[in-house]
Amino acid sequence: MDHLADRALAPDRMPHLILDLSAVVSIGSSNLSSLLRLRKSAIDRETKLRLTAPPDPVWAVFLTTGLDKVFQFSHDTPTALTELQIGA
Repeated sequence: MDHLADRALAPDRMPHLILDLSAVVSIGSSNLSSLLRLRKSAIDRETKLRLTAPPDPVWAVFLTTGLDKVFQFSHDTPTALTELQIGA
């Protein structure tokens, strides 16, 4: 995931992003750093980033670090798509 942000951010304008975290077993500081860089690039490009379905251990990391207040979360991918379409 370290290079995900770099590869995904090549164009000046990128589509809205939804990252399904349901298969993520653990998340570390380098992963969080990559997500924060991706978030900043999305903001700079006036696009939205949604994270979906983090398992309990991953959600605990977001809660512990306070990043649950930084990122936008949706219950699942279909919900995230709907929320992005209606501008929620």
